[in-house]
Amino acid sequence: MMKIENKIYKSSLVTNPPAHHFFGFHDLPQWNHAGDMMLALRVDSIDHPPLPDQKADSGVILYPEREFIPIHVTSAFNYPQGARQQWIGSSDLFVCNIRRQDHWGANVVDARDRKVINVLDFPIHCLDNQGHHGFFVNYSRLHRLGGYGYVGVDDHTSSENIPNDCGIYKGDIRTNKYELLVSILECARIGAPSSRQGGRHHYLTHLSLSPSGNRLAFLHRYLLPDGGLTTRLMTVGVDGDDLRVLAKGFLSHFDWLDDGRILIWGRIDEATRNLRELPIFWLPGGDVLARTAKKILKQFIKPGTDKKSGNAAFFAIEDNENPNFQIVGARFLKEDGHPMVCPADRHWMVIDTYPDNEGWRKLMLYNMFEDHVVDLGRYQMITKAPDWGKWNQNNALPGVEPLIVQSFGEKKLIYTRSGLHCDLHPRWHPKGKAVAFDSIHEGTRQIYVIDFFKDDGVL
Repeated sequence: MMKIENKIYKSSLVTNPPAHHFFGFHDLPQWNHAGDMMLALRVDSIDHPPLPDQKADSGVILYPEREFIPIHVTSAFNYPQGARQQWIGSSDLFVCNIRRQDHWGANVVDARDRKVINVLDFPIHCLDNQGHHGFFVNYSRLHRLGGYGYVGVDDHTSSENIPNDCGIYKGDIRTNKYELLVSILECARIGAPSSRQGGRHHYLTHLSLSPSGNRLAFLHRYLLPDGGLTTRLMTVGVDGDDLRVLAKGFLSHFDWLDDGRILIWGRIDEATRNLRELPIFWLPGGDVLARTAKKILKQFIKPGTDKKSGNAAFFAIEDNENPNFQIVGARFLKEDGHPMVCPADRHWMVIDTYPDNEGWRKLMLYNMFEDHVVDLGRYQMITKAPDWGKWNQNNALPGVEPLIVQSFGEKKLIYTRSGLHCDLHPRWHPKGKAVAFDSIHEGTRQIYVIDFFKDDGVL
């Protein structure tokens, strides 16, 4: 097992202001296989969500030189998940999502020669280990429904709550062809009847391949009549077979522990959520009744204490037809965060937290085998907010459903989709030697690295 000492570690800045630099989510490796380049995006302004014609520089950070080299530009990005830049296998080629006039695509970029070598007719959310196939969703639908999508291309499924011609797609990078792997309708038909009786604005998001690349995990989400959101953790084979529902309730961030288990934060099948999906609430006019019932339920019904309906925790959930649930890290992992299991030693995970009451985010390692943590420091959010005299629903959230804005809150949605809202989203070095993360604690959004083995020289 990899040994990481429990001592004070200092983070190092690897990008330079005044421009803002970021990578994105906690589910993708940022370093290449050799460890001498890191993927990143660069923009000049982050005080609003991405706009239809806004572009970001896409390129690499030379490491350890710590110099950002722009290679091409993209207008297919968001701040929480970037442009889904990712390395193709163990090569120095990477993909980056782009907008191709009326649809989303991806550039294939040679990081050594610093040029685009191919353009794909489809975007990519995650790649298989060989770099042959990519999986993706409808990013226009995601944007319209308040998820981590892209702005600038109309959603052709906007009139459908549960479309049959939209879902998860599988593309072949070698042939530049793609096909629908599983539709939103197919996902809604699996499991409890309430998920397909009505449910507004179903969508699929957060695709993640298992370590072996044999199965794909994702979240199926839809709006409840009372304005709330239900999430189901699902998996499917990479050829579209064996579709499963593993859990339902309030579910958020996850990663694969191994090929048979998924780690996820949430409350599983909580009592109030089941009641909020009673058939009567799906009837015309039921939304008014549902909102009233929701207020009453909050006052009189509290979560239980058993594993499947108790308070929120990190759960290890088996990927099978009748999954078992096991709470993970109960002594230390007491709040939601963004976990990434170490690819070099899956006993270890890196995770952050949301800001506390004073705006501090914590970063830590957790050893699941020995049940202990290594503190990696605290990083404070800044108090700057978008200019509310300038930004509103019409110009900052073009194309987003009014119902979504109403449910989420206009200012909250604008702020959390801007670059000012900066979760750390920690990412492992492929050999476990370091972690990288985004942070805004020094006033601009930049990328930082904590090196656990500095004496080794180049990572």
